[in-house]
This record gives sequence, C-alpha cells and structure tokens, in this order.
Amino acid sequence: MRENPSKESVHYVYVCAKQEGADEQSAQYWAAVEAQIRKEEVDDENIMDDSYDEEEEEQAEGTESAQKEGQ
Repeated sequence: MRENPSKESVHYVYVCAKQEGADEQSAQYWAAVEAQIRKEEVDDENIMDDSYDEEEEEQAEGTESAQKEGQ
C-alpha cells in the first residue's frame, strides 16, 4: 500500500545498443581486467589481514596492561 497514492512516481527507461566490435574488444581486454580484479581481491585480503593483526596486538596489549595493574 502506498503512503501517498496521489503522488505520481517517475520511472526511467534506458535503451542501449551494443557497439559494433564490442565482443572483440571485450575479449581483447578481458585478461587484463581479470588480472586487475584478482590483484584488488588480494590487496583487500591483505588489508583485512593487517587490520586483524592490529586488533590482536591491541587486545594483547590491553590484556598485558590489565595484568600489570592487577599485580
């Protein structure tokens, strides 16, 4: 059920035509595109690993500090 049935909705329709030779261009560049995607995935994994390592270090430092304070 619409909140405001009197208000009209606007819809856009995009019509595209494939450029001549697009399949050949896609095939030509696909290997480079795929390599870039794989590189970015590895970079993202490394960033996540680094942030996980930093969190572990911070937790370990916090545990050490708490243990020293408790002594």
